[in-house]
Amino acid sequence: MPGRVHVELKQGLVGVLGLLMGVGLSLAWSAEGAAQTQVRVLAETRIDLAAERAGASVLVLGVLRDDLGQALPHREVQVTTRPADTADSAAVPPGVFGTQLVSTDARGEFTLSVEWAASPFILTCAFTGDDYHLAATVERSVDPTLADVRLRFDLDVTGRELDLDAPETRVRVLAESSAGGDALPLELRDELGRAYGEASTDTDGYALFTLEGVPEATPGPGRWVVEFRGDARRASARAELAIVRTRATQLAATLEDDTLDPGDEAVVTGELTDARGTVVGGAVGIFAEGEHLLTVATDREGRFRAPFTIPAEREGARWTLEARFAPETPGLRPSSSDPLVLRVGSPLPLDWLWLLLPVGLSAAAFALARRRERTAAGTTAGAPQSTPGVTVGARTLASHRHDVLGGVVLDHQNDTALAGATVTLTRVDEKSVDPEVSAAVSGADGRFVLAGLPAGEYRLRVARAGYVELDQRVHVPHRGEWSDIVVRVESYRTRALSVFRRVGRLFVSSERVFETTTNRELPESAPEAQRAPLAALAEHTDRLYYGPRDPEAADLPPLEEAAAALVEALPEPATNVEARD
Repeated sequence: MPGRVHVELKQGLVGVLGLLMGVGLSLAWSAEGAAQTQVRVLAETRIDLAAERAGASVLVLGVLRDDLGQALPHREVQVTTRPADTADSAAVPPGVFGTQLVSTDARGEFTLSVEWAASPFILTCAFTGDDYHLAATVERSVDPTLADVRLRFDLDVTGRELDLDAPETRVRVLAESSAGGDALPLELRDELGRAYGEASTDTDGYALFTLEGVPEATPGPGRWVVEFRGDARRASARAELAIVRTRATQLAATLEDDTLDPGDEAVVTGELTDARGTVVGGAVGIFAEGEHLLTVATDREGRFRAPFTIPAEREGARWTLEARFAPETPGLRPSSSDPLVLRVGSPLPLDWLWLLLPVGLSAAAFALARRRERTAAGTTAGAPQSTPGVTVGARTLASHRHDVLGGVVLDHQNDTALAGATVTLTRVDEKSVDPEVSAAVSGADGRFVLAGLPAGEYRLRVARAGYVELDQRVHVPHRGEWSDIVVRVESYRTRALSVFRRVGRLFVSSERVFETTTNRELPESAPEAQRAPLAALAEHTDRLYYGPRDPEAADLPPLEEAAAALVEALPEPATNVEARD
């Protein structure tokens, strides 16, 4: 039986920010000794409390939310009350204070009536957490002789993302109380206790803080804290809002040499900066026409150096490169360099190229005359393609709902939108009762949306006639990255052609010759023993690729088996030739 080990990692900001999230790693070992890692993000939770005197009792009102402000329904909360002054506890009638378990309703709210003992008391609420949310405990002093004050941030003005490059930031707070929310002096601080300003509420209970830049702040998760210290009529109050401070980055990149030959080492160098200077330890990826080549980290001066070898199939081509910075944690924004053009030459000495001009013109005319159906297939196959799979967006706390999975379905070969793709989410966690949760069909623009998803682990499947089905795991709630995803799927026609290309490339001298030779012409370049099976493979491929009916999954295995048998039968020297798509 496979064993399972659970390890929980928790990280937080220094000071009163405390715990922001926990990551649970589940490592499952198979009988063969292989290990798989599962990463689970645990969201922070918070409890908002209010207490109002209602006759001879005190009504406690609470709301349980996650760090994004979404309510957590049907969770148990432990509520404990005790005297504020332990010296007076003997005078308190029995049964007034104690501990009770209450459940949140569909809006994440809960209520509790506490008998008033005519003196202040301490109210403690605790949530033990679950598979996707961390535990939380809130304690406050309640004086029933004072009106309770409720503070909340106005999210229409106060963004959850704080742009550190913006010249001005506005934070607005609403105060509500049975004794009125006007004329309350409020103080705004961050999670480290740094004061950012003071303001008083107007007649409608609103207070506006206008900040001219926040230069000392560091990009990353943080928190706004607003506090009212109380007065003769109203009790003290406090509210918090989780935010992410962001700052733009600039990525500059250059090629040390923009003209090289296949097999040479190309080097991309550059620098990653933001408004305050260099960015140290940033992960910079080098991409060639959408294909990832390598990733390097910036040094202490924010610089990077990325060397890589030019592959043989790029001979004689112009290669467009780009450096990209994609931060792994919220804070710094992603950035890209300007495109870099690398000219890949030929090992043939340029001084002799003029002698080959007549021969080259004749060969080109001959190839163009014989290209036939290879022109359409070759053009498609030779165009830059994206890898099939799911590309998620950037994490954000502001502009996306985190119980929504949406995006667009594209053909991976040419990025055209695909209508009629069925997107299905199936619950796979242990607590799921009905495993089939939701499904959607992509529209004419390829887009789909699945909203209102309960928290849990899901299996995402994308299926469309004529395309390879895509399967991936998803956790909800997420941090915005699944709100606008790009799903690229591979057609069975393209996969059939790629099977033949891997084999056919073994029988020609270069990629350029291969691109100007049709499928049915390739057997002419093969040894006598392989011509017949290669011709049969070419005919089978053409039927699948050009046929009127979309191929299905069952059509591919016979083609792949024939291709594998052909490669297996090649002489030993020929099998050492490296085939490239």
